[in-house]
Amino acid sequence: MSLHLTEEEYSALQAKRRNERATVKSRAEGSFASMRNNAAGQRLEGRIQAACGYYRDQGRAYVEKIPEPFRTTHTYRDGTFTGRFIANAQPDFMGILADGRGICFEAKHTGADRINQNVVTKTQWESFENFCRD
Repeated sequence: MSLHLTEEEYSALQAKRRNERATVKSRAEGSFASMRNNAAGQRLEGRIQAACGYYRDQGRAYVEKIPEPFRTTHTYRDGTFTGRFIANAQPDFMGILADGRGICFEAKHTGADRINQNVVTKTQWESFENFCRD
């Protein structure tokens, strides 16, 4: 069986294939970037937790990481799982300084030279405002 395409049909088919390859590449790059950013964010939180431990050991502050309100809904044999958030997120860290003042803050990592305000959720911002009232 022989397939005959006009030059226009062949060009359209080639363009479609290029678009499909670009989409697959874009998804893979996005997935890799997401994994890289997640790892960098976890390293940042690890450093913050180490600093909090240092200040706790010095008697200067007691600050804890607030767990995410997340529940696992199913665990698979390969160790992967599915889950869902069960409440609005709170600030990442909360605690008290040795002089009795409270402290709460959010840990955010970015590879850019600035970070936008909108990465903090409305609920997190309200927690900051409530926690920091005089």
